[in-house]
Amino acid sequence: VVRWLPNHFPAGVKVGKLLFRGRKLAIKVGLKPGSIAYFSVFATDVNGNVSRPARIRVVVPGKARKKLVTKTPVKPKTPTNPKKPSPPPPPPPVVVITG
Repeated sequence: VVRWLPNHFPAGVKVGKLLFRGRKLAIKVGLKPGSIAYFSVFATDVNGNVSRPARIRVVVPGKARKKLVTKTPVKPKTPTNPKKPSPPPPPPPVVVITG
């Protein structure tokens, strides 16, 4: 038994929308781009016993956005009169004391 809900996991075998009951290898569910669905898969036997659910969260990616393409590449502006580096400061005077 597979059940699903759009906002949280189905808690029991009778909770949520029934997707299918029986044996199937694949299911096709129509979900819209950008949506999220929560599935619970239950195993049942002939006596009606139900297993703990296997939980599956499906996130469908949204539509792809178009890239913004500029016609001419933008170059960084360089100043017309670049500043010259200042010279390093003079070294401190050295004092030698002899005795």
